[in-house]
Amino acid sequence: MTALLEQVGFLVGKKFADVDVIDDRLGPYIVSNWKKLEPWIMTSREEKSDKTFGDPFQKLYEKTIVYMKKH
Repeated sequence: MTALLEQVGFLVGKKFADVDVIDDRLGPYIVSNWKKLEPWIMTSREEKSDKTFGDPFQKLYEKTIVYMKKH
């Protein structure tokens, strides 16, 4: 699931997909999965010494939250 949402986050970040379309289909899943996986992602960042691990997923989550609050 993390890999899928990483790729979706990449597509949104590169403007290949709009956050409104993604939110329509995946919004609740993005939010619930980020909340479940955030501790693991943060730990993995430290263990791998890679501060960017999970970054597209995190940015997707943040954009989704902003979109949801507006709509």
